Amino acid sequence: MGKIYILNENGDVSFFKTLQGATSFVEPIDVKNGEYELFDSNGVLIKLKSVKYNNKEEVVATSTDFKDEESLYMTLLDLCKYLKEHKNFSNKMFHIDCERKSLKQLIKVLTGLIGFED
Repeated sequence: MGKIYILNENGDVSFFKTLQGATSFVEPIDVKNGEYELFDSNGVLIKLKSVKYNNKEEVVATSTDFKDEESLYMTLLDLCKYLKEHKNFSNKMFHIDCERKSLKQLIKVLTGLIGFED
């Protein structure tokens, strides 16, 4: 699978197969308020910006040179640990040792459990 896009809104994590899916999911006002972090599956931070186009607010994304795998990993690790304790996922997650997973493995496990928004 190619790049996956991970949107973090204060610990509420969503996964997207496309960058366009991620940008169409977010609200321009929330982007203006800095409520989101968007990463690709390699840990590269993607800057979101709200712009006016044809009298309509739209969200555009620009890849940065800033790679923050550790921040993304910690966000996904927290999500993995939460899901292990959550009653709807605990049986599916029983055998998964979140702390021993790499970033790529965490992404694979989590997208398999909660799926994609697009």
